[in-house]
Amino acid sequence: MSGVDSVQGELQALYLKADRIMLGVLWICVLYLFVLAPWHSTWLQAVLVGGGTMLVMHVLHALIAGRRLFRCAVAAALMVMAALHINQSHGTVEMHFSIFVLLAFLIYYRDWLPVVVGALVIAVHHLLFFWLQQQLIGVWVIADGGWG
Repeated sequence: MSGVDSVQGELQALYLKADRIMLGVLWICVLYLFVLAPWHSTWLQAVLVGGGTMLVMHVLHALIAGRRLFRCAVAAALMVMAALHINQSHGTVEMHFSIFVLLAFLIYYRDWLPVVVGALVIAVHHLLFFWLQQQLIGVWVIADGGWG
């Protein structure tokens, strides 16, 4: 086995291990959804969005574990969980810190693309959901719902 093949093999093993760890992190996020659900009666969001996200992630894990596309899907799923936590808390500032924590978990992959994907997903979420919040759609990004 050449040096390049050895490194590729080690990276692939790391990716597979990291994928399993990230599924665990996602399950912890789901548990937290149900901790937050009684606060503002967001049970349906927790079940549909949280459960749906986990269903998709487990199917993707069965199909493409260890691949870069799965790493990017994990990044998006983590940001969906952060967005849902923020919405469930009606936009509390404290809940926004989960974004940074979950983005930091992605560093374990040793791949820049999932971090960028996660950052883009949450940026688009904030822009879209802020606009939706201004339209009184019933979603939350920030607690006061205004420009300041």
